[in-house]
Amino acid sequence: RQAQVNLAYAQSEMDIARRIQSSLFPSKAIKTDDFEITGFCLPAEQVGGDYFDYFYRDKENLDIIMADVSGHSIGPALFMVETRSAIRTQANWPGKPAKTLDVLNNFLYQDLDTADYFITLFYLQYNTCTKQLAFANAGHPPPLLLKQTEMQCNELDADGLILGVRKNVCFEEKSIKMNKGDLILLYTDGLTEAENPAGDFFGIEPVCEILHKHAIHSPQSIIEIIIKQLKQFCQSESFKDDVTLMIFKCT
Repeated sequence: RQAQVNLAYAQSEMDIARRIQSSLFPSKAIKTDDFEITGFCLPAEQVGGDYFDYFYRDKENLDIIMADVSGHSIGPALFMVETRSAIRTQANWPGKPAKTLDVLNNFLYQDLDTADYFITLFYLQYNTCTKQLAFANAGHPPPLLLKQTEMQCNELDADGLILGVRKNVCFEEKSIKMNKGDLILLYTDGLTEAENPAGDFFGIEPVCEILHKHAIHSPQSIIEIIIKQLKQFCQSESFKDDVTLMIFKCT
């Protein structure tokens, strides 16, 4: 009986942790005359190490973040919270993606090194006036860019080491012009590395096919279609790793 009580208590604590972590993600999509953005996270356990975020740094700039802490469950979830806090604190000051990653890496390095974790993170910043999208990468899977005028997905990437490996890393920063109808899918590797019963990976090709076929739909609808096809492929409602998606679309 005592074991049952202890188990119930632990499950209750995990449920509280799950609800707290869920509250740290954006509460709703941002939809304007210029763009729409939304995201979704499906943790492998009750809590996980994936993190996505979007917020206005100032009147002109929208910051967009996708990150993945190595592993899943409690340890990575704690680092996810620390990472979010560090990013949100910097949001009070002017900053570009590469500089933000540099500051973030130096801030988190000692904690990550001591605990033997690392973080991959992709940082974007969209200027609502110029329609320029600046971005920098810390070892994260490159987002997929689908231009309305093109028939294939292209990867957005820039040179940069994962966070937590060493201090004073130099992060490359690039920028592109976004036009009406263009969309970007950011994701964690839990999506492409999800396996079916035969041991095959979901991969990136089905994702690109979905983007091509359903590009005219809203970001929320596209995410729902991807998750539905992923579950059908894996023949499961849950996955071994956290799965997180975020779509930014110029409207």
